[in-house]
Amino acid sequence: MPEGDTLRRLAERLDGVLRGQRITAFESNLPRLAGVELAGCTVTGVDARGKHLLISFDDGRTLHSHLGMRGKWMVLRAGTGRPAAPSHRVRVVLTAGATRVLCRDAPTVELLRDRELSHHRVLSALGPDLSRADVDVAEAVARLRALGSVTIAEALLEQRALAGIGNVYKSEVLFLCGARPTAPVSTFGDAELSRMVTVASKLLRKNRRGRRTTRFSSDGPRVWVYDRTGERCLRCGDRIASLGQGELARRTYFCPTCQA
Repeated sequence: MPEGDTLRRLAERLDGVLRGQRITAFESNLPRLAGVELAGCTVTGVDARGKHLLISFDDGRTLHSHLGMRGKWMVLRAGTGRPAAPSHRVRVVLTAGATRVLCRDAPTVELLRDRELSHHRVLSALGPDLSRADVDVAEAVARLRALGSVTIAEALLEQRALAGIGNVYKSEVLFLCGARPTAPVSTFGDAELSRMVTVASKLLRKNRRGRRTTRFSSDGPRVWVYDRTGERCLRCGDRIASLGQGELARRTYFCPTCQA
């Protein structure tokens, strides 16, 4: 699933293409968007909140999407045609003059008015967005602290505590902070939790411009532990291990020695 850095990068790209543009056509195969008319509206901005994308219009409506595992937004220029894909996979197409912006395979696409946006069950509950430079670290720590007995690995994935972290950054942040993934949140001090939030935010912001990496090294793997089960730890030489955690048994990768 795309993480916060990917969504922030996507938002910046779409904002550069759509901001200030007048929509000339809107298409959707979703029943909930049947009959929706956006032609004539002007895009006022595109933003990301954690793993959610928001396209705002001058009439007070916002197109909200969550890409899930397979969703994707694409920019099509005049004459390029539509990418080969069954029509049922194309959720929406926004046309602004010679430019078309297409979303496909996203599990969530909905049009919200301002009041609906501010009271949205998911969006209104999101924790601080770690891809932002002005992230409220103290608020993020307080939300993590409220999770108490939940393991730190599961807590980092809780979007109501921290918005933007996915499985890759979860494992990498825990390694960089020397934290045992099965330890409850309650066993960490505020300074330790603050460091995790700060490290995660720095990684998400550094990776907004290019390929995801957490090592920033010219040689070897781009990550410390993620998806490296059985390989040698790049710090101590022990074998990287992994385990499933949470209701969905999402994999956490770690070094048994560095994160003892």
